[in-house]
Amino acid sequence: MAEIRAQRGVAAPQFELKSETPQETVDRESTQDAERRAAEQKAQVDNEVDFFQLQPQTQETPEAPTLDMFAGEPGLSAEYQAALETSNRAIAAFKKVQEAYRKQEIGDEDYLAARKIYDQAVADFDKAIKKEQGLAEPTQVIKDETEFIEESTKDKLEAIAQDFMVGDMVRFGSIPGTVVGIEGDYVRMRPDAARSPKAYQRVPKTSLTFVARPDNTSMVSFSKEQDNKFGDEAGQLNANMGNLIQLLGANMYSSSLAEVTVKELLQNSFDAVKGAVANTNAKGEKIKSLYKTGKIEITIDQLNRTITIKDNARGMTPQIVRDAFFTVAGSDKSDLPPGQRSGGLGLAKMGFMLGAENLKLDTVRDGVRVTVDTSSVNIANNNFTIQKSPAPKDEHGTTVTVKIPEFYIDPKNGDERPIYFPYSVRSISALNQPLIGPVEVSVKLNQDPETVLPVGINFANKDYTKFKANFDWGSADIFFGIERKQDRYSTNHKVLSAGVYQFSPDFTLDDEKIPYDIVVNISPNVDARHPDYPFVNSRENFKDRIKKDVKALEAYLGQIARGLEAKDLQESFKGIVSMPRLEAGQDIADISDKLKKTFDKKKPEAPTVIKELPKEVTVTADAVTDTKTQKVLVDVKAKEQEKQKDASFKGSNVPKSSDFMLDMKQDPKLPAYHNNTNVDYLEIGRQYGEPEKFFAELGTLVVEMKEELAKSGLYKYSTLAPENLFFAGISIDKKYGGVHIKVPYKAIFINPFYSFGERTLFGIRENLLFTMTHEIAHTGSMDHGVAHNTQMYKVMGYLADEGLIDYYRDAIMDMLRRH
Repeated sequence: MAEIRAQRGVAAPQFELKSETPQETVDRESTQDAERRAAEQKAQVDNEVDFFQLQPQTQETPEAPTLDMFAGEPGLSAEYQAALETSNRAIAAFKKVQEAYRKQEIGDEDYLAARKIYDQAVADFDKAIKKEQGLAEPTQVIKDETEFIEESTKDKLEAIAQDFMVGDMVRFGSIPGTVVGIEGDYVRMRPDAARSPKAYQRVPKTSLTFVARPDNTSMVSFSKEQDNKFGDEAGQLNANMGNLIQLLGANMYSSSLAEVTVKELLQNSFDAVKGAVANTNAKGEKIKSLYKTGKIEITIDQLNRTITIKDNARGMTPQIVRDAFFTVAGSDKSDLPPGQRSGGLGLAKMGFMLGAENLKLDTVRDGVRVTVDTSSVNIANNNFTIQKSPAPKDEHGTTVTVKIPEFYIDPKNGDERPIYFPYSVRSISALNQPLIGPVEVSVKLNQDPETVLPVGINFANKDYTKFKANFDWGSADIFFGIERKQDRYSTNHKVLSAGVYQFSPDFTLDDEKIPYDIVVNISPNVDARHPDYPFVNSRENFKDRIKKDVKALEAYLGQIARGLEAKDLQESFKGIVSMPRLEAGQDIADISDKLKKTFDKKKPEAPTVIKELPKEVTVTADAVTDTKTQKVLVDVKAKEQEKQKDASFKGSNVPKSSDFMLDMKQDPKLPAYHNNTNVDYLEIGRQYGEPEKFFAELGTLVVEMKEELAKSGLYKYSTLAPENLFFAGISIDKKYGGVHIKVPYKAIFINPFYSFGERTLFGIRENLLFTMTHEIAHTGSMDHGVAHNTQMYKVMGYLADEGLIDYYRDAIMDMLRRH
């Protein structure tokens, strides 16, 4: 790179810039060197811009993956890493360009040139992200920032929790008691065993353990007299201590500050919109809805590092602002019944309240406008003002703007560390997740045109089959994708709470991710504080107590997947022949005639039609039933008992039509034959022997080996079992000696005519045996590296331990010798 720059007469870029103190900035600008330094900084910006113009010339294009690697192991591709490195450089360089532009050290032309290069780097990274399907791990900067935000927020909340109040239930060592008075650093504690009502012990605050606080909060009223008086009142950050103590110390989120800000504010606005659409409140009382569809507008300003979310819902009263918005672990969902509430206990908002540089709130309800403009420091110190003023009666809605700081001080070493800020809509996870409900969501990034997101009323319902599942603790709308996905990384499974994305589980079928997009939108029938509320506090997983219900639902989803897979199989197998299972050298009467009939072309068959799914099901830990007919669709208990039996692939274990919701025409226990060339090997082979018998014998050996490994107990290999619709056999092709495929059906094929230069039957035997074990080993790893080599050793080792290596070697040689 330095040589290229020298040829063009361009100085090498300087990346080790250090931040100035305010005093140094004043001194610099007051000296005669100001113009010279500004010129040097401009030259540096020019060099950085030029660097990104040269960068693509030095970047090698990663080698494209092979056909057999399309479902590879988890990891980061070289293409993704290259795009990530380039985008990180672009972000760092463009930040310096922005700073120079704000100081008028460069002009519009230089700024626009740098912006163009920056946009291209970001666009390339977005493409890499889309291809990678979310495999990238968070950068170290985001991890450090997240750790700092979580630790600082926890420290501040713990300090609030130690501010004891009269009535708190506490413990002094093993002695339980109640706080009856506070004296500076000491507390008067009345032991529960004390007989006299006047008794108390004077103990230091630090020696007490907080147990609980009586919940003295009341329902929010919308007609308080004080809310109708205009002027100023003192603001205060309140704490709902019962919920706070329940949540303290939990790792609420694993995202960055900006990500948490967007997620929480979007969720709050969405709940507010649902309340504005609703015609009944949480008590079941009739209320007038404002409209049928609400609107949420999100604005991302990179230059000022602000995130603004605006909604046209009912807005907040001053009391809601005090008692819900500015209350730790407090939230107001009084407009909504439990099933429509997306949020939990209201603690996550403290991440951006106590981490943001500045927070602005502007909300209007019932003719009263409430505004707050303050910093996180003032919020933590209860030093901010809630302003009230009159507003037009027909105005309603809320706007919140959060300014994300550029740096934070690492408490471990005192170093200044940068805080990540989103550079595109694609880089904000919360804006790339499903959201289901009566709302239109739009996003505006910098000066770019406004974009309407494919969520809310624009959610792609046409891409899914929908049904409802009922549980003891609530219900769920299930959206099951119509299109089968190529691999696990392009498959999306999402869990929503009342329409808002929460986390991404893996719904599996026999240790493999179900290859269809699935969205589960849960509506709990209990409040977030109830023990039966289905989510953990962070809302990033299910509670253990309901996981059996989730497992039962997963079994039903797997059954649906098998049905759809089997339907696709009927179409895909039109050019494939299912041969009889024929042991090597087996002498069956009239086998030749039967084989010839098998290979005869069949008449076109009518398209396969899957049985219609029930519109509503009831899910318990033991079974899934059709809510309308009460028919058992999945007997979970019976399936668990079957798993405990010894594995066997006899006739009793052939997949039942009920498992697939249609009548199967193919038997995965039989070897399949597929000819992907225009050569009729059957016609040619009949001049020399019995090709049908040769293909049936070799195909049977492949099926046998597949079934043996399915019983091996090796991780993932149970998927090879016939009940999982996994086929095996012969595939003749000019491009490969063997193949392991997942789409459009699951199968292992070997090609007996693909040669690596073998000159004898002994060489051909080893080639066929190696290919069989090689393709089966792809069950454990789809790549061709160390992981796959390890799987090869495991497969060969298992067959050797079972005494089958010599059997297959001899069977193959016997077959080759006879044919």
